[in-house]
Amino acid sequence: MQSTLFNYDQIMKEEIFGMKKYQDAVYRGQLLNGKRDGFGVMVYRKNRVYEGQWAHDYREGKGMEKYSNGNKYEGDFKNEKLTVKVSITGPTEKSTTVNGKTE
Repeated sequence: MQSTLFNYDQIMKEEIFGMKKYQDAVYRGQLLNGKRDGFGVMVYRKNRVYEGQWAHDYREGKGMEKYSNGNKYEGDFKNEKLTVKVSITGPTEKSTTVNGKTE
């Protein structure tokens, strides 16, 4: 698995690396007390992928979410939501959003 945010191969060698299966997704990355915490990748059934930082089982910190239609959202996540410096790219558009305002 390739990541532009962290070294996935290095994380795989760590003692806290693990995998969790969900009904519609699989997580591979750092786990703390059975929860997603640190860096990891979540691959959803419909080819949606989130890679980035996690805290207490939530997307938290730098991250990137990519959809099967080619749209990609990068930025800072807080409580599962994008908050700051969001780059949105897709087949036909490019924009940057800072604190909810498109530039």
